[in-house]
Amino acid sequence: MTKKQTKIIKATPKKLSVSAPSSPKPTLYDVDFYKWTKTQSNLLKKKALQLSELDLDNLREEIESLGKSDKRSLRSQISRLLMHLLKKKYQPERDTSNSWSRSILDATREIKFLIEDSPSLKNELIKMYEEAYDYAREEAAFETKLAIKTFPKVCPWNLEELFPDLFKKMKMK
Repeated sequence: MTKKQTKIIKATPKKLSVSAPSSPKPTLYDVDFYKWTKTQSNLLKKKALQLSELDLDNLREEIESLGKSDKRSLRSQISRLLMHLLKKKYQPERDTSNSWSRSILDATREIKFLIEDSPSLKNELIKMYEEAYDYAREEAAFETKLAIKTFPKVCPWNLEELFPDLFKKMKMK
């Protein structure tokens, strides 16, 4: 090559592909929970059950979640019942529209339904009763603006008084 002739070298950079690790493909459980429940139910109905077809991890998790949900609902309803009983007892004049009475009736009914559907929840009701009363007492004090000491430290009602039919049925079994 002469002085005037210079070899031009064109360098083209290599294309680097930087990609994040591929995330797993979304499953039916992730994208359509309702359809997933129907699919799992249908698979369980099959006479020739193929365990490999079932989404066992999510199925186990959802079954556990259902039990926890009923337990949370029971705790919520017993707390609501006790709170409204306290408010009705200590400030009856404020229940002008009977909303507290309605709430007492609704909570009692919901508790009965939960225990009729899942009788083992009766044991959970007995266990959570005192804790639920403590919470109800705090809520009643907050909502009524009465001092917490207005409300007895020990629940003035026992479960047999609140649910005589339920406990009578349970004793007979």
